[in-house]
Amino acid sequence: MADPTKLTRPPITEALVDIRIATDETITPERLQPLRDALLNQYPNVDEKRGFETQFRVEAGKLMPPSARELGFQGLWMTSTDGARIIQLRRDGFTFNNVGPDAYIGGDALLDEALTLWARYAAEIKAVGVIRLALRYINNLRLPLREGEDFAVYLTAAPDLPVPAPQRVSAFLSRVVGHDDNGSNRGGNAKIRHENGHASNRGHHRR
Repeated sequence: MADPTKLTRPPITEALVDIRIATDETITPERLQPLRDALLNQYPNVDEKRGFETQFRVEAGKLMPPSARELGFQGLWMTSTDGARIIQLRRDGFTFNNVGPDAYIGGDALLDEALTLWARYAAEIKAVGVIRLALRYINNLRLPLREGEDFAVYLTAAPDLPVPAPQRVSAFLSRVVGHDDNGSNRGGNAKIRHENGHASNRGHHRR
């Protein structure tokens, strides 16, 4: 396995660790208050989230009046002073976001801070189990491509269009699920997304 390369300016605009639990309706602002107070120096900007649900129905070809209901307290969003770190303390779990250009703190620091905060949250709410664990990165790649230049100049897994199809690419998304050597699926996947805005302005082209 190749050693990871440490980039001086990684193109990561958001990285997050998400830990999901079964929704616990007993989690209230009051239950989270001790943890909120303890984290307030690091995350002074606090936003209490509440949920609403609206339903639209069509009966006998006619649009019926919409119905709405309040879902109540959903969680606390706590943000650092510089806006680069956000923690979500929710009824259905915990998320640590590291956001913003040039704000990425690095993989080790991301996991260390996320797991430390998760442990405090889990202890506060007495979490009994985890039903989902996710790690996500969003990269913003600004490639200096010229008209007619191949994506493969910069990308090892470039998009490839059949020759009869239009060759101007404005965006693409690829998803790869890898397996280890003994054939078992570890559930890991890598998502690579590139959007170059308006193809007519940048002139990205596949030969």
